[in-house]
Amino acid sequence: MGLTSGAMTYTHFLLDPLADGELPKQRIITALNDHALGVNPKLNTPELRVGFVHVLNPLDATFDFQKVFYTNFLAFSYREDAKRIPSGTFKILLKEEMEKEMTARNRQRLNKAEKEEIKELLRERLLVQALPDIKVFDVLWFHQKGELMVFSSSRGVVERFRKLFRAVFERELLTRNHFTSLTRLDDVPRDIQSQVLALSPTKTLVPPGAGASEQEWEDGSGDQD
Repeated sequence: MGLTSGAMTYTHFLLDPLADGELPKQRIITALNDHALGVNPKLNTPELRVGFVHVLNPLDATFDFQKVFYTNFLAFSYREDAKRIPSGTFKILLKEEMEKEMTARNRQRLNKAEKEEIKELLRERLLVQALPDIKVFDVLWFHQKGELMVFSSSRGVVERFRKLFRAVFERELLTRNHFTSLTRLDDVPRDIQSQVLALSPTKTLVPPGAGASEQEWEDGSGDQD
């Protein structure tokens, strides 16, 4: 569930709190360094690189205790570097490459396999030359409370972060809402929990004439993929 506070949009998660000694600080630092941006080739594709960076400097992909641990929470950032080739530009350059290849082979046609090979080689070459679109999303992990905030409500970004976090820290992130919060309260009777969890969500009624800015949407007003 994306939430908006002033100009900041974030997604709030619940996860199992860290028990004392369960995940030592050094293991957390090592995990962040092992999955920092550009370090792990398994996280990279020609179109997208993902990884962790310093919360105060998105160009710093190294971690130590002072950079991560604060009084009662951990702070770091999740960064995505995306490369895209404009479709119109690609079509023009691809046509030129096809014509060059036909001239070189003294032919008027190329078969499907040849066309696909030329297309892939051109795509790879252009992606290497392209500048990435860098986006950085801060993360606050309240490890003792078992809560985490990632400052984005984009479904794509949040799901990619959630997948990486699960792989790195072996912890499932559960979206925080009224229902998931209720299940963590030990003093709520089981029958009450069951009744509340059985409820279905309803659409919020918006008064006639209300502007779009007055409406709350499930995904908040964050980045869109």
